[in-house]
Amino acid sequence: MDLETTWSELFKSFESEPEFKCIDCYSCRFVKNLLLSKELFTDSEIQQYNRINVEHSTLYRSSGNIVLHVVISSKCRQKNDVHCIVKLAKKEEPVSLLELRKIDSSLKWEALLCNVMHLFSDDIFPKFHFVDVGENNNQPIIILEDLTKRGYKPLKYKLSEQYLERCMILLAVFHANTFRLQKKNDVLFSTLCELWKRNDEYIIKQRKEQIRAFLESSIMTTLDDTLKKRIKQKLKKVECLKTEIASTIIHGCFTRSKVFMKDDIKYGFGIGDIKLIDFDAIQYDSPSIDFGRIFLTNLPNEDNVSKLERYFCSMMDAYLERFKCTYPEMNSTLVKQEIIHNLILSYINLSYLEKGAISNHISILHMFNKIGSFD
Repeated sequence: MDLETTWSELFKSFESEPEFKCIDCYSCRFVKNLLLSKELFTDSEIQQYNRINVEHSTLYRSSGNIVLHVVISSKCRQKNDVHCIVKLAKKEEPVSLLELRKIDSSLKWEALLCNVMHLFSDDIFPKFHFVDVGENNNQPIIILEDLTKRGYKPLKYKLSEQYLERCMILLAVFHANTFRLQKKNDVLFSTLCELWKRNDEYIIKQRKEQIRAFLESSIMTTLDDTLKKRIKQKLKKVECLKTEIASTIIHGCFTRSKVFMKDDIKYGFGIGDIKLIDFDAIQYDSPSIDFGRIFLTNLPNEDNVSKLERYFCSMMDAYLERFKCTYPEMNSTLVKQEIIHNLILSYINLSYLEKGAISNHISILHMFNKIGSFD
């Protein structure tokens, strides 16, 4: 991906090395060297900047990578400071630039996705200024815009029904585009799909571990025998991959922390008012994993199973309506079946902390049963 014009103008023409303020760590020094590197930027109009501030970001958090907030300040008061976000692979300990260790492949997957974002029909991603997938054992790196400077804010707290519905619309656009590109057989996207697919043996092993942990949990002991039996029968099918109906490229960790939204929407919500970030968990799997994670982690602490069912149907309707608008050629009924029949998969995929934040597990499992997830 080429640098945008703005970026090609910024960094090559320092009269002297600018003042550099940052936490004294390997990652910040790496960013300094990168931004001042004469190999990355072409000759262009001279602009004078005299300070680079780097700090570890508290808004753009990533479990798998290091995320830095960079501010490049101008000597001239008439020029605006430049804000950007830099993502690097985590290192266990500082290493020199000439002795980089084996990279975290998750950041490489995100960098690869950046190369096909232009194929998506909707503007749901932040602007990426520079992307290097880290070939030849180099460090993968991503430089993207700071969305907060365009009025977007991260979703920090449990979502209201309105905000969850907007996230479902965003997810539908993402999934519809990955299904469309998969069906279109775009050469680049098809190549990436093969990279993101995991072999069946690995998936079955992973699911066996997740299922065993769930069956041994205290939740199962509190269920009635009939529901317990239905869950066990369904999990046998999930474990053997017999519930796969319509898989595609999924986000892999679709939580509210991965969504930025404008909070000053005055003329009705549009897809341009919401952005999706952080793709280091991207994989080829059931869209139910994405749908279930954002749904279950923002579900009201409600024990009335009928109310939970209505809430689910409302979110599914919002998702499917936008999915059909984005990719009408796809049989949305298959996608609906895929999500419903694999909700238990999305449930056991939740992290320990995510499960711990849920108080109505029993009611949720009864709701799954009522909508047909265990059929």
